[in-house]
Amino acid sequence: MNQELLSQEHMLSQQEVSELETGICHTLVEEMHGTYGLQVIRKAYQNMSAWGNDIELEEGRKKVPTYIMGKSNIPLCVVGVFKDGDRNVHTFKSIKNFKERGDTCFTQSFRMSALMKNISKRNAVESLVNVMPKVDELAQKVNDVTNSEINNLTNEYDNINIQGGNYHELLKYASDSVDKPMNIAKEVMSQLEKLNELDNDIQARKKNKATVFNNPVYIIGYNSLSESYYETVIERNPTEDRDNRLAFKLSNLHSPNVGDYPVNISDLPNYDKYGSILPMWATRLPEIMAKKGISDSRTPIIQKYFYKNHYNNEILYDAKLSVIQWTPNNAYNWGQYDHLLAVFNIEEVK
Repeated sequence: MNQELLSQEHMLSQQEVSELETGICHTLVEEMHGTYGLQVIRKAYQNMSAWGNDIELEEGRKKVPTYIMGKSNIPLCVVGVFKDGDRNVHTFKSIKNFKERGDTCFTQSFRMSALMKNISKRNAVESLVNVMPKVDELAQKVNDVTNSEINNLTNEYDNINIQGGNYHELLKYASDSVDKPMNIAKEVMSQLEKLNELDNDIQARKKNKATVFNNPVYIIGYNSLSESYYETVIERNPTEDRDNRLAFKLSNLHSPNVGDYPVNISDLPNYDKYGSILPMWATRLPEIMAKKGISDSRTPIIQKYFYKNHYNNEILYDAKLSVIQWTPNNAYNWGQYDHLLAVFNIEEVK
């Protein structure tokens, strides 16, 4: 078996490696490797039609064996070959849409050469750089989460009401036309205290937002198809700030990936800076999910630190730990497999 066909962190058993080497899919895998530099990450299963989100990692209702291929241990496509009578059907499923109709990320052909030609013509193999999180997208998420708390307090501040009679008496008092009645004084002081409290909280959070992001933001990604981790580090770019939105850029602490992304989170380049926060986050995660009304039976926790969100793209935020966790708008059109966690406000060790 040519070991270059396999990702360094591949998840094939020795038996599955032997099956690949002697099976009908071997030639297609070789062709994808030779043409696009893709490597096999793991075995999967799909229906013969491969319609929609039908990739499964365990053999069950879906019986057609396929191989997830990618670069640096990040999945980019699924390929397979199955028998239709006495003919082989070659299948390809990309993580991106490359067709206008039908299953827009899937194609198949009896002839491998025709399949490869169609893949090339439609530029169907996604680039790895397009799968990794973009700085602008990460900056938007960080801003949205931290701004939402400020916006909620501002809405509460703007929506405080005072009854018409009390407001009328207050206006008369403000115009010095009458003495202020005792009941109005109590009402005014009560509302004033609440308004002052909210205003102070809003201003403190605005100031705190700028302060907590003076240090880098570490974004940890997890891909549940390859069970591998990746890391992006961003930092403030104050000259590009606009209104209440902070600007960010790639940090000097960010380490470009070399080789396969690791399958152990502790092997990430900057793990030593945020690793101590993660166990505390793992402990608090079930409680935070419960407060959001998220059932851990429908959205299970993955690898202790991430939750699998299928529907509402709920963002989890722990202000005390300065941790944000979410499932991004998915690069995989046939399933949610990437999960992101941002850790910030970490004091640098001198």
